[in-house]
Amino acid sequence: MFLWCLAPRIPSSIQIESLTANSLTISWTAAEGASYYEIAIEDDEGQVGSYTRSDTTIVSVSELQPGTTYRLSVTVYDSDERRGNTLQTVVSTGNYLPVNLDYTPCPDKKGTSILFHVTLPNISRFNLFIRHISEFAT
Repeated sequence: MFLWCLAPRIPSSIQIESLTANSLTISWTAAEGASYYEIAIEDDEGQVGSYTRSDTTIVSVSELQPGTTYRLSVTVYDSDERRGNTLQTVVSTGNYLPVNLDYTPCPDKKGTSILFHVTLPNISRFNLFIRHISEFAT
């Protein structure tokens, strides 16, 4: 007599629900026979940034580094703690451009000052580079 025990099937279809410079939310299609999922997040140097257990098919992760590539792994487990397959994807948090960039000329003796108004969600510090291009009419 054989007792055939199967581990749960692989989760499928990892979706990036939201992505900012320092956080992300992922979801995936439920795996048949799944009791819970383990989610691991490694940076591009192989360092585990987060490791969590979830009984839902959506997870949010914060405190990520801007401009970093992460490998996300979702592993399924059944109620008997049997490990199923792992689904992986790669995502980069990127360096985001301003959502809103506006300026106001500031009058001074030479007329060369500009005040910039910048809105950057989830960014507390940034560098702004300005390149001046002159065109002269002849």
